[in-house]
Amino acid sequence: MYFGNTSGILEYDGTAWQLMPFPNKSICRSLDKNAEGRIYAGGVGDFGYLAVDPIGQLRFVSLLPQVRENARDFADVWVTRVLDESTYFLTENFLFRWTPAPAPLQEGEPLGEMKIWQPANTFHQGFVVDGVLYVRERGKGLLRLHADALQLVPGGEQFADERIYVMLPFPVSPADSASSVMPEGRGRQPFPLQANARVRSNSAKGEIVLPNPILIGTHPRGLFLYDGHSFTPFKTEADQYLRNSGLYLPGLALRNGNFLLNTRSGGAVLLEHSGRLLQTLDRNSGLPDNAVYYAYADPSRPQTQWLALDNGIARVELTGAVSFFDAERGLASSVRKITRHHGVLYVATNAGVSYLDAAAATFKTIQLPTEQSWDFFARAGQLLVATNAGVYAIRDKQAQVVRPSRNNDFNAGVFQSTQWDDRRVFVGINGLASLRWENGGWREEGRARGVQDEIRTLVETEDGKLWAGTYATGLLRFSFAARDQSLWESVQVERFGPEHGLPIGWVGVYEINHTTYFCSPDRIYRFDPASHRFVVDRTLMVTPPQPGWVLYEDQQQRVWTLGRGIAMGTRQAAGGYHWLTAPFQRFSAELVSTIYAEDDGVVWLGGGNGLIRYDSNREVNHNADYPALVRRVVMGKDSLIFGGVERPGREAPALPYVHNNLRFAYSATSYADAGRLQFQTRLEGFDEEWSNWSDKTEREYTNLPEGNYHFRVRAKNVYEHASREAAYQFSILPPWYRSWWAYGGYALVCGLLVFAVDRIQRRRLLAKERERSAFREAKLRAEAAELQARVLEAENARKTQELEAARKLQLSMLPQTIPQLPHCNIAVYMQTATEVGGDYYDFKLHEDGTLTAALGDATGHGLRAGTMVTATKSLFNALAEEPEPAQILRKAAKALKAMGFRELFMALTVIKLKEQRLQIAAAGMPFALLYRAATGQVEEVMLKGMPLGSFADFQYQQQELVLHKDDTVLLMSDGFMETFDAQGEMLGEEPAKALFAEAAQRSPEQIIAHLVAGGKAWAGDRPQDDDVTFLVIKVK
Repeated sequence: MYFGNTSGILEYDGTAWQLMPFPNKSICRSLDKNAEGRIYAGGVGDFGYLAVDPIGQLRFVSLLPQVRENARDFADVWVTRVLDESTYFLTENFLFRWTPAPAPLQEGEPLGEMKIWQPANTFHQGFVVDGVLYVRERGKGLLRLHADALQLVPGGEQFADERIYVMLPFPVSPADSASSVMPEGRGRQPFPLQANARVRSNSAKGEIVLPNPILIGTHPRGLFLYDGHSFTPFKTEADQYLRNSGLYLPGLALRNGNFLLNTRSGGAVLLEHSGRLLQTLDRNSGLPDNAVYYAYADPSRPQTQWLALDNGIARVELTGAVSFFDAERGLASSVRKITRHHGVLYVATNAGVSYLDAAAATFKTIQLPTEQSWDFFARAGQLLVATNAGVYAIRDKQAQVVRPSRNNDFNAGVFQSTQWDDRRVFVGINGLASLRWENGGWREEGRARGVQDEIRTLVETEDGKLWAGTYATGLLRFSFAARDQSLWESVQVERFGPEHGLPIGWVGVYEINHTTYFCSPDRIYRFDPASHRFVVDRTLMVTPPQPGWVLYEDQQQRVWTLGRGIAMGTRQAAGGYHWLTAPFQRFSAELVSTIYAEDDGVVWLGGGNGLIRYDSNREVNHNADYPALVRRVVMGKDSLIFGGVERPGREAPALPYVHNNLRFAYSATSYADAGRLQFQTRLEGFDEEWSNWSDKTEREYTNLPEGNYHFRVRAKNVYEHASREAAYQFSILPPWYRSWWAYGGYALVCGLLVFAVDRIQRRRLLAKERERSAFREAKLRAEAAELQARVLEAENARKTQELEAARKLQLSMLPQTIPQLPHCNIAVYMQTATEVGGDYYDFKLHEDGTLTAALGDATGHGLRAGTMVTATKSLFNALAEEPEPAQILRKAAKALKAMGFRELFMALTVIKLKEQRLQIAAAGMPFALLYRAATGQVEEVMLKGMPLGSFADFQYQQQELVLHKDDTVLLMSDGFMETFDAQGEMLGEEPAKALFAEAAQRSPEQIIAHLVAGGKAWAGDRPQDDDVTFLVIKVK
């Protein structure tokens, strides 16, 4: 697509925009395209065309050099029109006609003929209608080009001082004059053609033979029909609007016989062939701007129109099947239900109830004391609406209360009539109730006792039973023994849930073709009375499968499935359904939850973003052909080698091996929801298969080997229709060291090597004796090194024996058994990083049932750490009887400081556990973790303190905790949180805490196993850097 703006010519390929400026940087005033696809453009003081340069980029080629010198003084080129083999450029002072030579245009040298006409006054506008060029000249009137001369048309002098902005063909019998995309109303009569309108085409003297009458739009006199002889006023319902808003050029004649006329301040109007106003397109109907300066219809996509605005560009589908109502049209909330009552369309939304004002094509709100509305029910000339504030009746677009909700006792969500009493309606609330029409009003009859479920769907079966689908509690079935006013006294309620084959959560109930179906978010069920269970039913299975959890059957017996995706099923004579999904793919991402089908084939779909109108009567080709495009090929970082347009006879480029990094940009010209285009790519010669579908519009390849390549791309639009493929061929040359001249160099080098080898061989004979002498000397050195190695091996064996003895001593200091407590389960784990580790744990079970436990980490590893662990073991045995953990730490710290260990410290956590009371104190250890089963939360128990041996008189903190059933305590050394992965990143506190939280509900042994597995998964193949110790206590 090409657009003119103040900076030049804009190109849009469905993905990206590209600007092509005029050489003089002027504004682009006009554009047109010839049969070969060449774009002609008019600017200010210049005009020309777009041509392809050697690398496939479009560049502007000026035709100004083809204009004689005395005709180059002009300003705006207001009109550019292609007619037959020529292109016309209209300015105020000149009309230019460029006819290119039959031979192809050579690059930079346009060949052809330039014809020029000059007005007696000044030209205004020009039009091409049915193969004829018309021009309005100020002070003279409407002219046409005939026999290479501009001739005044019969009666054209009346426009000498009247501006003409529109000239469009006006077929006498349009093929299809369908109504607008949003109809004004129902049952309206067509706007009649004026009785005095002269629509003729004959060849009498003084007349011009026209294939069709011409619709002419002027300002300020309005519209006329021209039949080749006379101009007859054409009255329409939009005359005053067009006059006030300023009719502007050029207007569109649509293929269905309608006309789109744009204005300078009122948007655009859609007129039926008869002159009836079908629709106004302006800010109120979704246009971002009311100034529409141009309108264009792509012949290959007749249902789509493009509007050039004062601020931006708009794409509309006036003859398409789909249109939208959202916040800009008065619907700012989710639509829950749709109905038509007394000819007016109503919608229930999260913001209340609104109705469609057909004349304005917008929704207006009905005043209600609530926001959320859910369902409608029509009876006795009223329209009942179910809301969170109760039930209301709407009459003449006014709401009156029927049954208010008091303290949320009647939050109505759904209605259901009953076959055995047409004056009764069931109401789904937080439970089930009923209303009955008596004596000109609604009376509440009662409700089902003991039922508080949030009921969202209701279906009555032929036997009078009532199925109720709930929001989160499965299904209910109500059976009524009585059908009079005592129906609620003997009602029986059955509940159905997972034990009957249903999933947990939301279940809806719907009636399709006299069969009751039950829907969960991903399956459809049918009730089997024999087994009293629900079984999956595939009768309404959409092909291809898509999520849907709302079913609906319209008046034409079509079945609709709604949800994250929409499908329409048509019943087949042989059974089953044929499913149609293509027209609804454009809003497959919308959450559509309700539907209303009109008798005339119009279907309304409501969801989270407003209302969708689908006219099933309109045939839209969702399989229209369109191409994928290779838009750019960039070599390296920024070297463009292909600009997106193929030149005839282009040879595949051969790229040097050093430039074997390429980036391809691509797009496709399907403009319906272009942002949802999907692409597949394949580089033949490199990729074995097509890529997965993706919305990415670029593909990069690096370090391509030499060879021939064929890059291919194809697209898939929002309707799942695939495009034609695009391709780009190229080759990568071998690197210089694999070229022919390189191989010649290799041969020369080989000859030189033979000569050099001969010379070297002679020198080798002389050096051989020297080598033998050096060998004998090296042998002596080797024997000496072997002797030294044996001595070192013996020393290592001695040290290994000492370390093994130390390791056994350390293990002997650890508890051999874990204490068994009646109210707790305990597990412990230790893995050292060296033969003699620095971690330590111990237990002491006292006679009164108190458990004293310690977990520590000595400085370093090896023998030095073992020395500190041995001392700590002795101190723990001596001090375990102390009544408080903090007191044990203070005395141990003082003792270790007195022992005079240099640069040796002991981090230690001590706990005392008696029944469900836990005391804890820590000296330089990581925080303990406490899992509270009641809340499911993990708490940190942080007690700061210096390691033992640092200070003799340090006052250690102590905390007391009360544990409850299934609470779990984790003590650990810092080796776990300081586990490193292969990249040197530490596990850290939060991941360690998260790993504990994941397994805190398990047994202590399982918790430790989960922590160990998590640490190993983090570390990967990296060896353990530090000792890891865990102590887990879980309250029974």
